[in-house]
Amino acid sequence: MVLFILLGQVVQSGSFVLETSTGEIKVVSSTKDESRLFPPAQEVLQNPGFETGVLSPWYQASGNHWVITTDYPHSGRYCATDTGNYWIRQDFAQPIPAESVISITIWSRQAPDKPSYLQAFDLMYSDLTYHEDVVFPDTSWQQWDITSWLTQGKELSGLRIWGFNSSDPADDSTYIDDISIIANMPLVIEEDFGLPMTTLSAWPSAFSSSCRVDLHTSQPGRLLLYNSSGAMLKELWHGQGAATVQFGCDLVPGVYILRLDGGQNRLCKIVIKR
Repeated sequence: MVLFILLGQVVQSGSFVLETSTGEIKVVSSTKDESRLFPPAQEVLQNPGFETGVLSPWYQASGNHWVITTDYPHSGRYCATDTGNYWIRQDFAQPIPAESVISITIWSRQAPDKPSYLQAFDLMYSDLTYHEDVVFPDTSWQQWDITSWLTQGKELSGLRIWGFNSSDPADDSTYIDDISIIANMPLVIEEDFGLPMTTLSAWPSAFSSSCRVDLHTSQPGRLLLYNSSGAMLKELWHGQGAATVQFGCDLVPGVYILRLDGGQNRLCKIVIKR
């Protein structure tokens, strides 16, 4: 069976790994399941459909009115509901570059046999700003794709969802369910993975603040940073095994080249500071 999975700029098919930024092809030989090394895009949110029967890790301010209910779930047994203009929110353990987000979707509806109003969603960013816009749900479930609301160059750190209020509190019911944020997450290599190979992943490859590099080399190696003219700027790491390196805050905008030398293996990756 042929396996073809994309993560950033590393592609694997069978026993071959292609570094797309350089065209280099490496042969992987491992007795372990190599698909662990190349996970697909992942769901970022926890408890996205409230099927645990509790709100956590979603949270709200003291006095807000979001609760779990078995009334009108979109799928499963539970959904969340609010009466009033109150918010519910979930933050991420690690901010995600907007460029790495594939989709953001939310299912919502308002109470049956009631007037239809509006609902606000907020995309929260690591610089403590947020983008807010509105949709117009009715009394049936609708899925809202708000991926286009993302601000490129920023890091998404959370999602905030609002209810609403009107002149008649009896009308102020909002229901949400099956919320999803899909993103390409960074490559994480376990120390005991036992890989006889050299790997290099930069996330995201186009960044505005910093870039995370995940690497592995089975032999002593070095990670070097070059500018677009080919001049070496600095050594970012040296050692053996798996490592994570964060860099880029001190760089001016431009094109840069990462080069990982590990024994007889050499991998390069192009990254862009915006």
